[in-house]
Amino acid sequence: MHFEVIDHLPFPLKDVFTTMRDKLPELVPHLPDVRKIECVERTELGPGKLRLVNHWYAEDKIPGTLKKFISADQLGWIDYAEWDDATMSVSYRLEMMFFREYVDVRGKNTFAGDDKESTVTLNGDLNLDLAKHPMIPRLLARTITGQVEKLVLALIKPNLVKVNRGIEKHLRGE
Repeated sequence: MHFEVIDHLPFPLKDVFTTMRDKLPELVPHLPDVRKIECVERTELGPGKLRLVNHWYAEDKIPGTLKKFISADQLGWIDYAEWDDATMSVSYRLEMMFFREYVDVRGKNTFAGDDKESTVTLNGDLNLDLAKHPMIPRLLARTITGQVEKLVLALIKPNLVKVNRGIEKHLRGE
């Protein structure tokens, strides 16, 4: 399932790009669905290229039907991102803490703008394969897949926009 969000921020492109890349943990107070963001790796890949690995810890909002399959400590994801200053973009892959081997989320976000405002285009693809999960009965796989898809998108998609709102508050000094 493809998802896309286009969002505008009233701040210079360079400020938005570097804040999202370098200051995610500082944005947590502005992200109501996130308990913590922890940078676990920061590697320079060459001029203007950077690999970041951030561990996101989400708040506990598990639908009742999924509680027997997912625990509260599994709500989160690891964000593997490669930032490119030349193209003002980030390619990413998210590794969910639950159903890790059955959920694949990846995409590319681009940043455009000038010294007054920015546009962030958030693109991604979510692919699930729960039919092979040993704890999920085959007859329920389709239903569970739909619920997990909604949960994953409910965790990720709104947080993409909330990160932008957090950037705005951070850049305003709030």
